Amino acid sequence: MPRMRLARCMSLTELPIAVRLERYNVVRHDRTRKLVQGAAEMAKRFHNPALAQAAGAKAYVDAQWNETTVKQRYDWIFEYDATTVAI
Repeated sequence: MPRMRLARCMSLTELPIAVRLERYNVVRHDRTRKLVQGAAEMAKRFHNPALAQAAGAKAYVDAQWNETTVKQRYDWIFEYDATTVAI
């Protein structure tokens, strides 16, 4: 998908190449930053002290990994469409 975003930015031939590359960088940077932040949050979820005790672990897993929570947390990743993102 990154190549698709880059191709779309480069197709804006009315703009100087430097501007096209900057647009690509802005779009890439925002999404990449959010993905990295999400990965750091996942590390905290998997290494949470609540998981050390069986009773606490069940409540924690039920809260963190139910279908609604997971969809809210990850749908933005899986529903991303590089052909429609604003450039």
